[in-house]
Amino acid sequence: MTAPTIISLNVNGLSSHHKLKSIITMLSSSKPDILCFQETFTSQSSPPSSFFIHLLKSIWSGHFFYSKHLITLISPSYSAKFTFLSPDERIMDVSISSPFSSFIIRNIYAPPFLNSQFWSSFPPLPNTNHLICAGDFNTTTQFHDRWSSQPFAKNLPNLLLLQSCFPNMIDLAGSLPGPPHFTLIRNYSSYTSKSRIDYILISPSLFTSTLKTFTIFMNSLSDHQAVVLKPSPLHKHSSHWRMNTSYLSIPYVQTNISNILLSYSSSPSSHNWDKCKYDIKNYFKSISHSFSKKNKSAIFNLSNRIKNLQNSSNPNSSLISTLKQKLAELEHKHF
Repeated sequence: MTAPTIISLNVNGLSSHHKLKSIITMLSSSKPDILCFQETFTSQSSPPSSFFIHLLKSIWSGHFFYSKHLITLISPSYSAKFTFLSPDERIMDVSISSPFSSFIIRNIYAPPFLNSQFWSSFPPLPNTNHLICAGDFNTTTQFHDRWSSQPFAKNLPNLLLLQSCFPNMIDLAGSLPGPPHFTLIRNYSSYTSKSRIDYILISPSLFTSTLKTFTIFMNSLSDHQAVVLKPSPLHKHSSHWRMNTSYLSIPYVQTNISNILLSYSSSPSSHNWDKCKYDIKNYFKSISHSFSKKNKSAIFNLSNRIKNLQNSSNPNSSLISTLKQKLAELEHKHF
């Protein structure tokens, strides 16, 4: 079973149905199956009227579930059933099924204040191997997931959050090489800050090597960027795949492979063992593809730099020699 296309976005309030329509229109090019919105009516002093909810529902042809802080939209191609809402209305579970798949989506909007108290009382995950959790967590989970042009010692990441509240789930955006997928970028008069506080996590059983994740800039519609998790179109590849075992030394790769293994530990049949190996291979292929793409780009850029230096009027032989050695290392790594 493969994951659907899912988009998560903090909409920063829905004061009119026109805003929701503009957001859905802007995200429609990604062809989402599920839309998880947060901070929908948080700032409103009273619940939205039935007429206003009716206007909102008229924009989306599928299933529409809402609370004070959340809206979860499901494609009409799925059957959907509301199953859980936390007392503070910040956590919503919806059970989803089709002839080809079934899973649960948990939409989350953690408060920006009293954040640690929220996570310390976070309810257990639904008892299923097919789960997707999405939302604005209002905290980072890795040191490099926040950047600021000035010190921010008071904003330390919640390093144990994913391990404690989302065991055995994969944070694909947090596993990819390269810079973080920042979702909240703010420019102040004296400094700029960037944070990755919006997430989509999936069960290992929903992971495939075709999954990709990226963000969408929402212009003036929100101060957050939308997070997208989407299967890529299938491409023909060589039947031979070589595992680059050097990636096994990376801590987050070890953690995610361990999570996949743990998810099958309760049912050690031969069939499940084969499925477990298949899931690990797909995860590793996805990570390897991302590293390979980054390495190809580095080779291309370095080759051009060497070429330009060689063609310059006053070539720096020492620098060219150093860059050539680096290029040889990159090409060997790529091979």
